[in-house]
Amino acid sequence: MKKIKHMNLMKQIRKEAMPKKRRRTKAKAKPTTVDQIELTLDCAISDKIGPPSIPVSLTPVYEMKNALIEATMLGKEGHGMMSFMLHLNFGGTIQGFGGWCLDDINPEDKTKSRVPTVLTGAVVMGIMEALEIESWEALKGAHCRVKSKPGWGSPLLAIGHFLKDQWFWIQSTMDQWVAEKDRQSNVLKMWRDRAIAAEEEVGRLKNQGQTA
Repeated sequence: MKKIKHMNLMKQIRKEAMPKKRRRTKAKAKPTTVDQIELTLDCAISDKIGPPSIPVSLTPVYEMKNALIEATMLGKEGHGMMSFMLHLNFGGTIQGFGGWCLDDINPEDKTKSRVPTVLTGAVVMGIMEALEIESWEALKGAHCRVKSKPGWGSPLLAIGHFLKDQWFWIQSTMDQWVAEKDRQSNVLKMWRDRAIAAEEEVGRLKNQGQTA
């Protein structure tokens, strides 16, 4: 009898010493659609910090300030490049709008003088049309508004009318000009390649005629 009790006791000790088997749980299906993913994220957020907050707008935020144009510059800067600058007074601080290069290198010889582009006219007319001013000289002393990213010293991105919702965005103007320049360059390259191929074909036909 004592032997049976001893054997039962040893079995119980071994059972307690052995690691317990983990209960198998059914794996949750992973979200596949956008709605399921958003719902999963919302549930995870609500479990941690409460109900999901109102979604933040993805529209860029700009800081708008009033300014007075104290001086202007339109011409060649120190490096010989065509440029422009509007010196704006914000009532204690002064910042410039401009500094972009308005001409281009000479495609035939980079060591020669730079060549004009249509970008100069686009920038000058864009600023005057936004501010409703008839000449570049009349910009001095005009009131305007500017837009920039939040933060002290951020570059000025646009200049506009003092009262109306009329703006000139310098970056978009530059991007359009670069895109048009690339398009014209690709078209020119295409015609050059065709001319070279035509010359090679003419030479091949001449060689065939001489050998025949």
